[in-house]
Amino acid sequence: NMISYAVAEVLHTEPLFDVLARQDGIRLPRKEDRQLQTMTNAEAMKNPAIVLDAREPVSSALARIPGSGPEAFIVTDDNSLAGVVTRAALKQAAANNNGAKPVGLISVLREQYLAYPDESLAISLEKLRQGAIVLPVVSRLQPDHLLGVVEASDVLRAYQIAVEPAEKNTVNPEVRETSLERGG
Repeated sequence: NMISYAVAEVLHTEPLFDVLARQDGIRLPRKEDRQLQTMTNAEAMKNPAIVLDAREPVSSALARIPGSGPEAFIVTDDNSLAGVVTRAALKQAAANNNGAKPVGLISVLREQYLAYPDESLAISLEKLRQGAIVLPVVSRLQPDHLLGVVEASDVLRAYQIAVEPAEKNTVNPEVRETSLERGG
């Protein structure tokens, strides 16, 4: 299996997810795309759907989050960013009899997974590809001041909005040739 994997990686440098998405007609952004270099997190960020309080017990937080939907949640302490916690971490804590434990104790805040409003979406996309589920967008002057969040779906939505007008204005050579053959 290891040899097969190594050979496949050499022959197919493009990620499988990108290949499958392209087959389905979905154009995924790449870090090198010019639109992603010029677009910022401020254009793609949104308010988090659910914000958990750092002092809230794990069991209470699990009861508040829906059974499906987001896989990671922003955690705040007195309206300051305290970290991010995943659904899996909450479930694991509850399974380990830590349901009374405050959510803030299991949340994680990694500086490399913070995003800034003036930062390009290319940088955020790279952070998301490195494993972040959600990027808290914070002020550079006050890194604990949450401005919004960016998820992969937000980057994709902003990218598609930016690319669609450009693609609509591009003339398809096959259509042009057919129109010329018909005389108009």
